Amino acid sequence: TALAQAFAARYAGENGFKWKVTMAETVYRLTAVADVPQPGTLRPAGERDRFFLAYWLRASDEEIFHREAALDFERAAERMAEALRILALPDGDLLRGTGMSYEIADNVLHFFVTYNLSVIRPRSAAEMETLETRLGVQEQPRR
Repeated sequence: TALAQAFAARYAGENGFKWKVTMAETVYRLTAVADVPQPGTLRPAGERDRFFLAYWLRASDEEIFHREAALDFERAAERMAEALRILALPDGDLLRGTGMSYEIADNVLHFFVTYNLSVIRPRSAAEMETLETRLGVQEQPRR
């Protein structure tokens, strides 16, 4: 605070102002970082995350800097609908999303989509016992 007072006295003296130090801040040194275990695993963002990445970055900005980011929910919902309209399954099959809708509650976009997947279980063939057949002609007695 001595430095702040010296600066204020000199600046005020040169400009003819009255001065008073009203705020004092302390600087702390980080000496250790505690490891806080978190569930899950870290992975790089991939193609399937690209539509959510902008939202996550804005949400992080709000959390870190305590300011509200201007989210364009309508545009985000349109992009999500485009991205989720058709999903490719690992076996190459495609699923079409239906009933897409969204709502905004407490400054959060909630997106809803339904995927109907029919699974056909193959029937097992019933095993039969061995059947023996003889081919031939049987003659009937004449009357």
